[in-house]
Amino acid sequence: DIISKRIEKFFDKSKRKKEWRISLTENCNYRCFFCHEEGLDMEKRRKPKTTEEIYSVIKKGVELGYSDITFTGGEPLIRKNDIVWILNKLNEECLFPDITIVTNGYLVDDEFLDELCKYRGYVKFNFSMHSVNKDEYYKIVNPVNGDKNSFDKIVANIDKIVKKGIVI
Repeated sequence: DIISKRIEKFFDKSKRKKEWRISLTENCNYRCFFCHEEGLDMEKRRKPKTTEEIYSVIKKGVELGYSDITFTGGEPLIRKNDIVWILNKLNEECLFPDITIVTNGYLVDDEFLDELCKYRGYVKFNFSMHSVNKDEYYKIVNPVNGDKNSFDKIVANIDKIVKKGIVI
């Protein structure tokens, strides 16, 4: 029956897209009260990887069949120049995994979006928008720089992304 076939397909990993989450940094421009820093021991810090090291891992992953790469953090856009470098390198080598960027959206800018549009693969954003109520939002995110206009800036950034045709 159709339900059995759907369940079988769901559990058949050979038919699923291979996904990979890569934390680019543990740094963030917010201090959300619930942040757990992706399970890190809060007393220990990771040694940051170079852009080239990250790229070599991504390339190996693509060679092993990973077709969906998600950049996380902290806040991955702290390293947006590295993301652009990686996407340019993927373009050069004709490797086009799907790319998802999990972000709070504060550091999005026009130059970055223009660079993302040059990637010949699929790029989308996953926003960590913890409330659509401005007052509640500020209670949760606690921007490091104290910017009380960050909510409006992020809404404007989402609008920019949509106008560029990038998926959210």
